[in-house]
Amino acid sequence: EYVAVVNGIPNDLKATVVAPIKRKVDGEILRCVSDDGKEAITIYELIEKTDRLSLLRLLPITGRTHQLRVHMSYIGHPIYGDRMYGAGQLKERTRLHCNKIIFTHPATEEEVCFVAKVPEDFNELIITKNI
Repeated sequence: EYVAVVNGIPNDLKATVVAPIKRKVDGEILRCVSDDGKEAITIYELIEKTDRLSLLRLLPITGRTHQLRVHMSYIGHPIYGDRMYGAGQLKERTRLHCNKIIFTHPATEEEVCFVAKVPEDFNELIITKNI
């Protein structure tokens, strides 16, 4: 589970983005949505908003390179500070954070959950009281 500050406010409070992703050009790092790409699915949910920014919970169902960044840009709400996919704010870092990871421990077979606090600089943009 990730959280991200994105530009704008999505029309839907919660939605699923189903848009295949592929390399833009062989050998380059950039990715894009394309009909001949590999399956990519992301669920997003609005947590907080201001008049120009939103804080979203992002759940990547698949694990494509740059999937969250590409999908948010594709739906018209690029991640704040992401110069590679359309929302480069000068002197700002990309506001995308892995908030939680859950997996089965390979030795004990118990479910393990790690939660990482949202960085303080997210609060400079939007209050993160619901995380």
